[in-house]
Parts: sequence; structure tokens; C-alpha cells
Amino acid sequence: MRNSTVTLALMVAVALFATAVHAATTQRNSERVDDNYVLQYRWQDFNGEALSISLRIPVTTLHNSFRKYRAYQPERANRELRYKLTRYARRQGWNTMEVLLRQRETVLEIRQRGNSDADAMAQMSAAHERFFTEYLRENFYNRHTDSTGRTGIKPDHVAIAEASDDIIDPIAEAFGALLGDNTQREYLGSVLSFMQGIPYEELTDRIRSNGAGFNPPARILLEHQADCDSKVTLMGGLLRELMPDVPVYAVYVPEHAFLALRMSKRDDETTIDIDGQSFLVVEPTGPASLKIGELSEISARYVAANQYRTERFP
Repeated sequence: MRNSTVTLALMVAVALFATAVHAATTQRNSERVDDNYVLQYRWQDFNGEALSISLRIPVTTLHNSFRKYRAYQPERANRELRYKLTRYARRQGWNTMEVLLRQRETVLEIRQRGNSDADAMAQMSAAHERFFTEYLRENFYNRHTDSTGRTGIKPDHVAIAEASDDIIDPIAEAFGALLGDNTQREYLGSVLSFMQGIPYEELTDRIRSNGAGFNPPARILLEHQADCDSKVTLMGGLLRELMPDVPVYAVYVPEHAFLALRMSKRDDETTIDIDGQSFLVVEPTGPASLKIGELSEISARYVAANQYRTERFP
């Protein structure tokens, strides 16, 4: 995750703010046929052209993909950490070491009865950090520091997209069948209009919510709604399948997210600078209809103030 220096491609401030016209809703028809879900989508692109794709995904695949995924719960994490740390202390022969949970299991405390062994305590602290990092990775969470300095735990959107190939691949194949050998920009515009039309579920505070309300890609298909983090996850993974040679980043601003791609811009389009390179922005969230290179007002404000963070889709 990197804090990047911003470069706005537009030269006048008024051009930062795109007109808030609502995107046409992406219509979905869902039907179970034998052991598959058949999902048919219809929407309009930015030129008003009617587009449609059809997906056939096994019922078990759709229901089992991240089926048990939930928002990060510190109590649940601390119970697992206490178990692992207690076993670790016993294996080391530190029988006076205690691992306690306090404040309704939201705080984990490590202490020793009697005389404290500084070296043993240091090793326990290192083990706690190691086990916690493993817990986050195994459960698809990561640490997040937003541009205002607040810290918390959020869903690991990039890792979730990477682990959702069985959901994303059929969508990529459907867009490939729809668009054939069209340009990357045609693919980007079609995917962007498709994503914006999926009904929007407002993002709760990313830091305080620990990912409450986040929908992994399979759940977006099942529920046909998503917040901005959920849409960024699905679209970021989809673009990496459709355009594997194009670097794609998730861009986080307080209470919102969008995407940035290493693609050439047109004169009226906005870019940001990531590690010294210019990246074209896209806003998949909706319901506002924002074309390639257009930022929402809130995104433009934070970008202009250099208040954002990025994560790259592999």
C-alpha cells in the first residue's frame, strides 16, 4: 500500500467535478437451471447502446465462494490468538506465562506470574505479531491506514479478488464473447457502465466497520448490490483477467474507493500519479454515471489534497 503524489490531468478546478447524472440500472434476471445459476444482465453503455451478457455458474460454486466470510471481529481473532499463544508458551516451558482476554475479549494481554523474564516476554510479543499477521492473511483481512492517519482492519480486497477466479472468470468470458477483438478502452467502458448500474449499497465507515457490509464477488452476483469497496474488488479482479498487461490499483479515500489503470488518457480525462507514473481513473461505484477519466466530487476533493492510499491488483 502506497501513499502517492497526485497529478491532476485537468487544468482547471471546475473540470474536476463530473456532473452527477445517474447511470442506467443494470437489470439482472436469475434462474436456476439444473445445478447451475443462469444470470442474464442487460444495461446501457455510455453511448446509450444496449448491452447484455449471460453467465452460467454452478450453484455450489456461487454459494461456496467466501460463504463464511464476515467482517473482522477482534473478539474472534483474540480467542484464536490466545489459544495459539498459550500453546506456544507451554512448548517453550514458560509455565508462568498467562494470556488473558479483557474488556469483553476486545483486548488481549500477555503477562507473567512472579518474576518477569524480559527475553520470554519479547518472544511472546513477536509470536503475537506473527500469529496475528497469519490470522489476517488466512482470513482475507489486512491492516489499513487511511489518508488521515486512522488505522484499522479491512477486507483484503486484492486477495479476495485473486481468490475469486471461479466467479470472475465466467464474467470475463462473457465480456470477451460480447466485445471480441475490440480495444481495451471499449472493454473498460463496457465493464465500467455495467458496474455502475449494479444497485449501490452505501459504504459504512471503513475504519470503524471492519468490513461490515462488504460483499465478495459471489455475493454481488447473488444479492445484486454492492458498496464501493465491493465494486472495486470485483471490477479490479475482472480488469486483471480482461487486460492482464495493464497495471490496476485500488485507490482508497476516506469512506470511498475507485480504480486507477496504467492506460493512456484523452485530453479531458483525469489521471493520478502512482510511483512516478500516470494512471487513468475510473469510478465503478455508481449510481452517478461517470465516464472513463471522471472523478466524483468527493474523490476529486481528496485526490486534490493528496489524501488517498493505493493497493495493486497482482
